Amino acid sequence: MLCLKLTLLTRADTTEILYANYGRTDSVTCSSGLPNGLTQNTNCYAPDTLSTVSSLCNGLSSCTVEASSTVFTDPCKGTAEYLTVTYRCLKKIVTCEENTADLT
Repeated sequence: MLCLKLTLLTRADTTEILYANYGRTDSVTCSSGLPNGLTQNTNCYAPDTLSTVSSLCNGLSSCTVEASSTVFTDPCKGTAEYLTVTYRCLKKIVTCEENTADLT
């Protein structure tokens, strides 16, 4: 979960975004110092978050995405949103014929 800005720095060759949501699915995440009224709507999902983050990050070894309604549609007016991303690191290995691939 990210309250301000997401930076993915991996030791993999590339990343693949599996899930992304800009909104609010619980009342605790990124709630420090906020009035309760800004964290009560927990059914808050911005459309196209996955496609936006995927287009910015898929295939790269690092990327930065700001958790902001200027990047994503504001899904719930009057709600403090945050960005949640699930990703996996992909490593590419090429092994020539008659050699052995060492997958560690």
